[in-house]
Amino acid sequence: MTYTFARISAALALKVGDYQTRGQLTWLRLREKGGQIIDLPCHHQLKHYLDAYIAAAGLSGQRQKWRAVPLAGRQVSYFPAIRADAYGK
Repeated sequence: MTYTFARISAALALKVGDYQTRGQLTWLRLREKGGQIIDLPCHHQLKHYLDAYIAAAGLSGQRQKWRAVPLAGRQVSYFPAIRADAYGK
């Protein structure tokens, strides 16, 4: 994930509801191994990317997982991202 250090499994397990604004900061809630939950502040550029993605994908206010964006096309999938999408295969 851009501007954040996260395991690939933790990043793919993110739901739209895990992207939260508290005060003036925006946070990502990651679910790590062993059920550990880590809240990480978002870089300001990552916030812009995620806001644009949520608006383009029509995910505002939903608690589902992020959708995959195929490399060949720019159309957003209706299915959650999987490891193969993250590795670009």
